[in-house]
Amino acid sequence: MNELDFSLNRLSLCNFIRQLTDSEYPITIRDIQKFQNVFRCIQKILLKISNLNSKNILIRLFNHSLIFFGYILIDLLMLASLNKKYVKQSYRKYIRLRFSKENKRLNEFTTFAFSAEDENLLIKTCLLLYSLHYYSASVDLLIKRYNSGLLAEETKYWLSFFLEQSDDLIAAKILEPTKMSIENYQHLPSLKIENQSTTSTIKTPLKYGLVIITLGISDIFKSCLISLLKSDYEGDIIIVEQGFVTDRTCEEFCKKWNVKYLNNSDNKNISCALNLAIQNFSPDINIIISSHSDVLWPSKWFEKLEWAWNSIYDLKKVYMINFGFLEYFRSEILDKLFVLGRYDDLIYIFNKIFSMKNSPVGTEILNIQNDDLTQTFGVGKDRWNNMPNKLDFVTGRYSAVSSFIVEAWNELEGFDSGLSIGHDLELAIYGLKNRKWGLWMNNPPFIHRSSSDTIQMSEKDKEKFGIEISKTYSHFQEKFGISIDHFISTVFAEILIIYEEEIIDAVNACEFENIDFVFDKIIEKLNDKDLKNCEIIHCRSRKCCNRNSYSKLK
Repeated sequence: MNELDFSLNRLSLCNFIRQLTDSEYPITIRDIQKFQNVFRCIQKILLKISNLNSKNILIRLFNHSLIFFGYILIDLLMLASLNKKYVKQSYRKYIRLRFSKENKRLNEFTTFAFSAEDENLLIKTCLLLYSLHYYSASVDLLIKRYNSGLLAEETKYWLSFFLEQSDDLIAAKILEPTKMSIENYQHLPSLKIENQSTTSTIKTPLKYGLVIITLGISDIFKSCLISLLKSDYEGDIIIVEQGFVTDRTCEEFCKKWNVKYLNNSDNKNISCALNLAIQNFSPDINIIISSHSDVLWPSKWFEKLEWAWNSIYDLKKVYMINFGFLEYFRSEILDKLFVLGRYDDLIYIFNKIFSMKNSPVGTEILNIQNDDLTQTFGVGKDRWNNMPNKLDFVTGRYSAVSSFIVEAWNELEGFDSGLSIGHDLELAIYGLKNRKWGLWMNNPPFIHRSSSDTIQMSEKDKEKFGIEISKTYSHFQEKFGISIDHFISTVFAEILIIYEEEIIDAVNACEFENIDFVFDKIIEKLNDKDLKNCEIIHCRSRKCCNRNSYSKLK
């Protein structure tokens, strides 16, 4: 066995252990070094037992008992060698019979490794398996392809990536995979640097400005910006680096791609960062698009937004159009696909996972889109509080990518600096008082990597950010006469849910007069509801609610 074969064998073992322990982090070669031979022995025994298929109930019971104790032994060995939070009681996976019922089939799954000349289907299958936490099955399938003698260029890339994840850097270098990056990824159209401030392919009087607020430079942010530049959007873009980072870490990268850069180092306030960006756009801008810094943009999205705004802008009945998106949390494989700009592969993985009844990662990937994708507009769903499994239904408030009319910002005289993270609520209050709607559009979904920016913050900055959130809550109460939770629950979890179907039908027919009464219902409920007649039992402020006496919306 040569050096590379030994490393691939060890990589297989690392991922076998990770799959059994369901470790949040990759298992490295140092993690298993102390008990490597013992782990190999357990691996062989478990694989052999799980492939046995006896009809004798006593033999089957004996085999299941051996697997159960094998799981426990792996847990104990990992705890002894690591003393870290790698282990999540892997024997629970045995109790769900995941290993005995699923791994047997996955270990026999080799079709795409040997039968297809093209790697595309194989790679998609491996990435899907890895995303579903079937780490061993994914890596073993790649190794089989590598040893098949067939085309394996991208196979080598992903094997090298997984070897790096296991800290086997020497073996990763031996593979010498083809270098890939979002800048040369073939599925994206070629970059048009000269596209800043040019007219759109659709003739429209409306002008757009797009702002991205970031907490600093990262591969996720770079991919976000490049995927935007390679999309069909051709308007102005401003990047605002937020005040938690004193260095101008994004400036050079923005300059490289001919994108306007601003630094908000004097203020750690998101509302102020938006104000700064809007003030630096051309005064004839009609629509502001606000985006998180960890969004992967589809190649074509802007044309549909233009059409949507053109269809309702002159009616003066809509202040905001939000975008639907798919969101995931920490995942090294999904992060890698994000950084590479592999939008199509991510969509493939997400759709497969959503189609599964009992996906092991069902709570780690969220579908934040309208329920009905056949119509242009809907009311969306709340990212944090919409939980149908608990019968908690909350319509959408503000998306990872949103667009709103500059007229609203002008009438507000800019966003209130006292509402650090409350600009969306200010817009909602504006919409309520002016009887205008905030809608969600059906679009090619954006992909949002949740919280990639805040993890860069130091503990001290996170504490400061928490203070800003607290200030937002108290200032909102002082300014508008009601609490944030009371406002959100009443509007988005009660009234809009009650009249959801009527709203969706009316806005898509542009018959806004048919639902104008909803604003009266909202104001009436906001002013009259107290703790005794409140039906929002999942409101997080219910235990400390002070609505025993009325407080009026100002």
